[in-house]
Amino acid sequence: SRHPAATDAPMVPAGDDIQNRNRSYLRYPWTMSAPDMDPASTDEGDVGGGRLTPTDLYALYGGAEAVEHTWTRLDTWHRIELAVLRRLFNRWLPAPPADLADIGGGNGRWAIELAGQGYEVALADLSEALVNDARQRTDAAGLRLADLVVADARVLPWASERFDGALLLGPLYHLPDREDRVAALREARRVVRPGGRVAIQVLH
Repeated sequence: SRHPAATDAPMVPAGDDIQNRNRSYLRYPWTMSAPDMDPASTDEGDVGGGRLTPTDLYALYGGAEAVEHTWTRLDTWHRIELAVLRRLFNRWLPAPPADLADIGGGNGRWAIELAGQGYEVALADLSEALVNDARQRTDAAGLRLADLVVADARVLPWASERFDGALLLGPLYHLPDREDRVAALREARRVVRPGGRVAIQVLH
């Protein structure tokens, strides 16, 4: 049977299930006192008792500690996630040198690994600090990414049907509102060619 995280486009979810299942937020050490966080929100799972907004996320992922953790977490705290995602990609992504979009790709942990396998990878992330770090790490690895851009997953800068597949691993569990998650899913679908696959990740 198909892996539940591997989805052929189109793939916009229906109903409230995605909203009910994705109320968790990341609890990293540096997020406990995020600046400009809405103090009125106290939903269970909100970081520091406040609700993360895109502005909060931009600030949280701008510090040196956050940048380093974004790169190393899969090799330290989240090795099972690393193994599961590698298996997913090996099974469901098109073979290299396919064109892939890494949406919300941080500082390139997956983009650089996949580029090393021969893929043409374009990376977009909301954090300028992470995108700059991805550029430095790509150069240090002697690799090249097709694109590196600071962008919102809900409004991607790329042309429709540009890619053979896409990764959407971070945005869905950083966006608390259903309409924003649906917007990110629609954008991923838009930039992938018909028949392409989008690998998504959510927190339950």
